[in-house]
Amino acid sequence: MKKGILLIILVFASAFVFGKEKKIYVRYGWQAFTRANLVNSSGLPASTFKTSNENNDNNMNKAIERLVDFPIEGGISAPFVGIHGDKLIVAGGCNFPNAPASQGGKKEFYDDIFYLDILCPDKGWKKSEIPYKVAYGSSIITEDGIICIGGQNDTGAITNVVRIHFENKTEKITVENWPSLPAGIYNAGATVVENTIYLAGGTSSEKKTNYIYCLDMDNLSKGWYRIETNQAEERQQAVVFTQNGNLFIAGGYDEANAHVFSDVLKFDFSDNNWQHFTDIVINGKQQTFIGTGCINLSANCTLFAGGVDYDLFSSALLRIKKKQEAIANGNTELADSLQAAGKEYMSQPIEWYNFNTNLLSFDTKKKEWKSEGNFIELAKAGAGITIKEKNIYIVCGELKPGVRTQEVYKLTLN
Repeated sequence: MKKGILLIILVFASAFVFGKEKKIYVRYGWQAFTRANLVNSSGLPASTFKTSNENNDNNMNKAIERLVDFPIEGGISAPFVGIHGDKLIVAGGCNFPNAPASQGGKKEFYDDIFYLDILCPDKGWKKSEIPYKVAYGSSIITEDGIICIGGQNDTGAITNVVRIHFENKTEKITVENWPSLPAGIYNAGATVVENTIYLAGGTSSEKKTNYIYCLDMDNLSKGWYRIETNQAEERQQAVVFTQNGNLFIAGGYDEANAHVFSDVLKFDFSDNNWQHFTDIVINGKQQTFIGTGCINLSANCTLFAGGVDYDLFSSALLRIKKKQEAIANGNTELADSLQAAGKEYMSQPIEWYNFNTNLLSFDTKKKEWKSEGNFIELAKAGAGITIKEKNIYIVCGELKPGVRTQEVYKLTLN
């Protein structure tokens, strides 16, 4: 096995940097309100503010600004997101366009590609399309484009893999088919070790929880192959990342068992097993990564942004499981009570869900978690996150279950 340097209810897309060719992995609507913003000379929503956050505990200062709003009304979540050729590219995604999820609205999947020139963002978004509707997939960004892997749509889990490429000469988007997955997979995470893609976690149409799916980008004709591991439980929306040639998976949840994970596992390439590495405990409080994006900032520093609250998400999963059990046992009174509690859960104000605003960094050598500052703009799940140099781009996402936003931000690390 080659080694080297080198995101049910809510979803997030995330991004990783590293590999021989500076690979980046891109990590799980209806809008109840709008946030007024100015328009530029073309009549498009434009940047309205810039704020800064200086953290005296470290050398990383941050400034955040709002860019041009995403063009789909109400916003989306769970798209493919990456940067290629100075273009911020967003493909697919989903929302509830006609009625909110709390009122039984139907989820809509999209086959649009929108791209924004990050050097001149006020020029607005331009449109192309991906040849199928999709959300909840995983992405790898290479120098040759964005590799979009699997996902889900109205038909279920899908096997499609494509490369999205921006051609500077023609100033057009091209979409190229890559080897398909051996099974449909969504809510997984992906990263790269020595030019091989590793896809882990998620839900597979094979109903298997113990596979890692791999693709050698130097030998595409070989196609995808499986590594059988010791992973017994399903990990949806877990974050997959690398540091110093090591492969990690963190957080996620097992829907069937109503289990929310608050740990980090490290993959042992010598015996193909996952091993417990550390726990996700921040300031003495248990935390998870679900709907969380992560970005490798350096060989020893991975950043984590956004995601759901551990306690609230855990209670929501447990309530769903108890309701299913009550229905199976014919206890209609309990099932009705839990159904009412579920509707109440979906109807709370945005602030109640306590989505994570803390930008976290993690050093696997020291097993050290550190806060890099709090930003209300990060309080989303299912947002698209990617990085170019020291600029992190945060696209759309959920403000609460079923409620998206069109807002797009750039967070600059100085």
